[in-house]
Amino acid sequence: MPQTFEEFLDLFYRAFVPPREVRELFHDQLMLRQVAQTVWDRLHLYERQVQQENARLDAALQKDTQPVESFKELRARTYAVQAAFQIEPWLTTALVELDTYLDQDVRRLVKWRYGPPVYREVCPPPPNATTRQ
Repeated sequence: MPQTFEEFLDLFYRAFVPPREVRELFHDQLMLRQVAQTVWDRLHLYERQVQQENARLDAALQKDTQPVESFKELRARTYAVQAAFQIEPWLTTALVELDTYLDQDVRRLVKWRYGPPVYREVCPPPPNATTRQ
């Protein structure tokens, strides 16, 4: 996969070349950019989770360097390792949100390209389709 969003967007533009009858290429590219941005965000969502897991695991492994002397110590250390891989609540929420965005973005692009002409007039791309909060 490309290392930058611009390279990734170029890949999307090549993979989703619009049909010749697209009326406004700029608007088509705005919507395709939004699909690409959502996919890019989804691909990079796990990086944050991985960074947090690495930090927690490092802390758990660095914390105790003495020999394990009892069952209680063993359980405590193994629980710390297991806890390092706990899925953060924000990850589940973000995945659901990005899935919803992707569905909306794809539907909008399909309707824009292949829906009735009235759709392009009634529901043009958002003026600032590249920013989503």
